[in-house]
Amino acid sequence: MFDSPAELTTSGTATLQLDVTAPVSEMNYEMQHTVHIYGAVDVLLSNAGYAEPGPVEHLEEQLIKSMQTNTSAAINLVPVIMPHWRERKMDYLVVDSSMGLYWGKITPDLGAYCASKAALDCSTGINETLAAKVADLGYIKTLLIDAGFFRTNMAAPQKHAETLSSSWGNYPAFNDVWSNITQQLHGDQPGDTAKGARLIVGLVRGRRHY
Repeated sequence: MFDSPAELTTSGTATLQLDVTAPVSEMNYEMQHTVHIYGAVDVLLSNAGYAEPGPVEHLEEQLIKSMQTNTSAAINLVPVIMPHWRERKMDYLVVDSSMGLYWGKITPDLGAYCASKAALDCSTGINETLAAKVADLGYIKTLLIDAGFFRTNMAAPQKHAETLSSSWGNYPAFNDVWSNITQQLHGDQPGDTAKGARLIVGLVRGRRHY
C-alpha cells in the first residue's frame, strides 16, 4: 500500500492532488482539470480522513477540523462530480465511513473521530440518503463501507508524537493509554489492506467471488 502521492507516482500511477477541505469552487476547478486530462472520472472513492486523539474537553478546533475532513469533504465532493456523471449517465460512488462511529464508549480518546464518522454514516442518514437519491437517477451505483481496523499508518506512534508529549491536565492517564494503543495496535490490526482493496474493486466491477 502507498502512504503518499509521491509513492504512487513512483509506481507509475498518474496522480493529481486535491485538498478536500478546499472551497467547492476550487474543487470544481480541479474536477474540470481532471476531466480535461483523463477524459472521465469513473469511480469516486471518498476516503479522506484522519484521527487526532484527545479528551473531549480538550478537542476545541480539532472537532471542527475532523468534521471538515472526515464528514464535510465526502458531502462536498458530490455536487462537484455530479454534473460530470449526469452528462455521462453512469459511474460509481464509494463512500468509506468507519466502524469508528461505534467506538465512542470503548475509545473515548477518539471523540472527534468517532463524532465525524457517526455524522457521515447512516446514524444521521447522510450516506443512506445520498445513496437513495443517486440510485433514483438509475445510472449511478453506490457502495457504503464501514471499515474496521486495517493495517495502515493511522496508529503509527510518529503520527501522534505531539499528542503523546502533551499534558492533559485532569486526564493524566491519557498519555499512557494512547501510548499503549499506538504501540500495540500499529502494524497488528487484523484487517489486510490489500485484500480489502481487492474486495472493493471486485464489488465495483460487479464480481461476487474474489
